[in-house]
Amino acid sequence: MKKNNPLSILAAVLFLTIFISHSAAAQHENRKEILFEAMSPYEDLTEFALADNAAGVESAIRSLIISKPRQKAVLPKHIIDHLSDNIEKMAVAQNSGDYAVIAQCAVDSYKTLVDELEAAESDIQAGVQYLDFVGFDVHALLKQKEMDWESIRTVVREGSSRWNTIKRRVRNKALKDSMDTAIGGLIAATESGNREMLAFAAQIDLDLVDLLEVSVESEK
Repeated sequence: MKKNNPLSILAAVLFLTIFISHSAAAQHENRKEILFEAMSPYEDLTEFALADNAAGVESAIRSLIISKPRQKAVLPKHIIDHLSDNIEKMAVAQNSGDYAVIAQCAVDSYKTLVDELEAAESDIQAGVQYLDFVGFDVHALLKQKEMDWESIRTVVREGSSRWNTIKRRVRNKALKDSMDTAIGGLIAATESGNREMLAFAAQIDLDLVDLLEVSVESEK
């Protein structure tokens, strides 16, 4: 029987270890990329629904259906099923022109994807995306026929907590101070029941998240 060379075995093991490591990293990056791609249409859809933009809503829902096969490769079945259920609800609401329901479902799906991102990425990017969700969710809740102040308080409170967790890693002091002010505005508006101030603070939050995304990306 031919004896195996110990050095050859060691080299093979090292190669296999490196190959598995690189494959896992590539798979991780691919999943992260697909999650970000999946979030984008829901942002658009929420904005279209908040503006009662029928053509935009129709186009965005169609893009969600087209993108499902790519998401199936990286998302668990129960997540895909949940996203699919929301797409069906939004399609029904589209036919009746119920943009409040569409906004609510779109934001719920966005949050589902943010949660998946957080499970894979416990870094500042996931925290920034959650702040994006906060702004969209407040706007969607404001669009409902009946105000659910308890849900608004919950999302604002969680948004404040997430911001306190990640803000120490934001180097841009002016941006950090501005987001502190926006979060403070959301809290004050919620406590006082001021809908106009709440909507304004939520929009400032969304605008600042755009800047935070650029800032975080540039600091990598």
